Amino acid sequence: MKLTENAFVQVLKIAPFRYLWLSQLISQTFLQLLFFSLMMRIYQITGSNSAVSVLVFLVTIPNIFLGALAGVLVDHWGRKPVMFFSHFVRAILVFCVFLSSESVGWLYTLVFGISVITQFFFPAEAGTIFELVKDKKLLLTANSLFSITFFATVILGNVLAGPFLLHIGPHWTFLVVALAFLVASMFTFQLPGTPVWVLRKGPEPLNFHKIFSDFLIGIDHLYKTPIVRRGIYLLGISQISIGVLGVIAPGFADKVLQIPVTDVSLLVMAPAATGMAIGAVVLGQFFRHTPREKLIRIGFFAAGIFLGTYALVNKFGLPIIPTSVIFITIIGVANAFLDIPVNTMIQENTPEEVRSRVYGVVSSVIGLAGVFPIVFSGGLADVVGVQVVMLLFGGTLFALAFLYNKTQYASNNPS
Repeated sequence: MKLTENAFVQVLKIAPFRYLWLSQLISQTFLQLLFFSLMMRIYQITGSNSAVSVLVFLVTIPNIFLGALAGVLVDHWGRKPVMFFSHFVRAILVFCVFLSSESVGWLYTLVFGISVITQFFFPAEAGTIFELVKDKKLLLTANSLFSITFFATVILGNVLAGPFLLHIGPHWTFLVVALAFLVASMFTFQLPGTPVWVLRKGPEPLNFHKIFSDFLIGIDHLYKTPIVRRGIYLLGISQISIGVLGVIAPGFADKVLQIPVTDVSLLVMAPAATGMAIGAVVLGQFFRHTPREKLIRIGFFAAGIFLGTYALVNKFGLPIIPTSVIFITIIGVANAFLDIPVNTMIQENTPEEVRSRVYGVVSSVIGLAGVFPIVFSGGLADVVGVQVVMLLFGGTLFALAFLYNKTQYASNNPS
């Protein structure tokens, strides 16, 4: 196959999409670097794991309470200006910390402010992908590329955070991140559509009644479109999978894999992210014509089977670390088969005028989904053990996959 025939190359030949992707690549890499740096910096200042937990909490809370509202405002203001000013305001926030002291209070304020702004950026970016990819046969590939980039930037941000703090120090790291956000805003500026200085579409002024009525329109679309509503539920389940794995990973590493907790990011989270990236590549290149529902069922069943089996990895009599890396990579691939087709399905079945509203609801659902593993999984693992929790969760995913398959069969074969 010639290079020009590669689906990813075809997508990147679309200049506006390429600008959007470069914006994501730069901003997401340095956003992840910033968050990982802040976690390490706050621990350096306080020596407290609880202080780091507060940071994670401040990142999560805006998702729950602002996601749906942000989607409404994005549809009103326009996606391009929202993305541009999201980058620009995040750059200003980080630069303010560069000019000030590195107190824990300042760092918490920075994290919360950036998380609030990101609630507006996410539905704007997700809603723009569909607009820029005119050939809808390439839509799954476009979403796969964004997923590959996201997972790659998580790994890259984690890897770069330590060297940045060590070699240029936390203070100058803030300046580099601020400049990166400004560069990302310049790529967003190149996108077609509403000029960045025009924040209001249409003659109707923005007020509480308008915001609330637009919100109800988005909810009405979800109510009348079961495939989109089901997609949001599935994305929530996907995020719970990642959240549960993240919460119990340190205990699993200590009790089952018997490795230092400090190696969790390298031997558990990195293979999971790598698997997601591999799954995204495979989907985008080879499965873009496969029915979305079929891909979701594959992802569901594979995630349930391999997560449940992974819980017993120390019972196989095989070298435990290589076996663990292989299993967790496969689980990452399965998660990609669930996450990417669902995103594509939502975009394909949501009109342009309400797409950001729907993704605002997605953001809220993901935020709520993140609360579950934080609140319950760790405590349950302390009571019954990490292997039991992972085995139960794998079984739950398999049962949900079976139920989803049965529901789809019933909807496709009405009596």
